[in-house]
Amino acid sequence: MKTVTEHTRPSPGAIRVVELAALALPRGDIRRRYEREFVAELYGLDRAQQARHAVGVLVSVWSLRAAVTTDHYTMLEEAMGHTIQRRPLLCRLNLRHHWQTGHTEDGGRYTYCARCDKMRNDGRTPPGAIPGAF
Repeated sequence: MKTVTEHTRPSPGAIRVVELAALALPRGDIRRRYEREFVAELYGLDRAQQARHAVGVLVSVWSLRAAVTTDHYTMLEEAMGHTIQRRPLLCRLNLRHHWQTGHTEDGGRYTYCARCDKMRNDGRTPPGAIPGAF
């Protein structure tokens, strides 16, 4: 009888196949992002399901490459706010932000970091709420 950990950890062979498939994608953030997603999808599958999934990724990666290299995909990624730039180290460590005040279309105010766009909870807006929605 197999234990739960044997079912949750992907096999090295399946990981290698999806990593090789990801090499067909453009270098940089797109490749790293999809490689992580492919490996994450292997968790929780048994060995046979992992093998089927890895082969499926390998077979369909060229279609994915065609989709992510179009101008339309790049435009959508930029519109959604996905950028290649990394957040500054001090912002990632939450040690130093450059706070500024912003205004919503309906006149509400909120505070955000000019470098990383993190929203500050100043007590007026509950965490996770949309600024100016109250």
